[in-house]
Amino acid sequence: MLRRMDRMPHQDLSVKSGRPVRHGVLSPDGATSGSTLSVMTLNVRHGRGLLQPQHLLRRGVFRRNASRVARFLREHPADIIALQEVDGRSSWSGAFDHAGHMARESRCSEYAHGIHFSVHRRRIFFEYGTALFSRLPLTDIHSSSFKARPLDTKGYLVARVVFAGREVDIVSVHLDVVPPSRKRQAAAMVRELSARCRPLVVMGDMNCKGATGLSAVQVLKRGLALHSADADCARQPTFPTKRPKRRIDWILLSPELAVTRCRIIPHDVTDHLAVEAELNWA
Repeated sequence: MLRRMDRMPHQDLSVKSGRPVRHGVLSPDGATSGSTLSVMTLNVRHGRGLLQPQHLLRRGVFRRNASRVARFLREHPADIIALQEVDGRSSWSGAFDHAGHMARESRCSEYAHGIHFSVHRRRIFFEYGTALFSRLPLTDIHSSSFKARPLDTKGYLVARVVFAGREVDIVSVHLDVVPPSRKRQAAAMVRELSARCRPLVVMGDMNCKGATGLSAVQVLKRGLALHSADADCARQPTFPTKRPKRRIDWILLSPELAVTRCRIIPHDVTDHLAVEAELNWA
């Protein structure tokens, strides 16, 4: 378990060749990469937990739910965690920085929060997107917003890490619920991520089962030469949490990477189950 720094974390809010990114370094003396890399993906639902509707919940509920997510991440530690529907300071979800709060309480070394959608108008303010929590240094960070339609909140965040002496790009993505938009987003990811020229781990809520040849998951697999981390159990559903019916959360890998373990983790902290994998170089 990583130690937490007593001092306040370094935070940097900047545009890193795309949409704004908040990058926080909580512990400069993070873990050194070993021979395996553990990864996880989880949609945290804006801190809403399993409750509905968002606008009727009290502020304290969101902070408690964010702390419950952080506790789950501490109990299931991974080197890199991809999170979706992660809020910054937003008036509809408690008016505090969810990403920073969860990063500190989960005791990760660094985090990056790609802000895909933001509004700041007097008493109305929103910031949310995707995030990466890491035990390894995050570099070459890029955030991209798809802007499929007005008020679109979807996008992806990518960062480089060094694992067992080699570089790999880690992606946290949230795709649209509308199939045509989703496929256009996947095609845009193929164009943009191909230019980075490194092996990939693409994780996130892709809002589709991935079984048909025209799905966004298949677009990513074909366009980026990826394979599923859990090919043997790819039919296991991840949504909704209580009675899962659909597989919409995925971990996709470049052929340079092999899977030593993959599992779906049950919990009650949000409406998506977590997907976890352990990787090494093939």
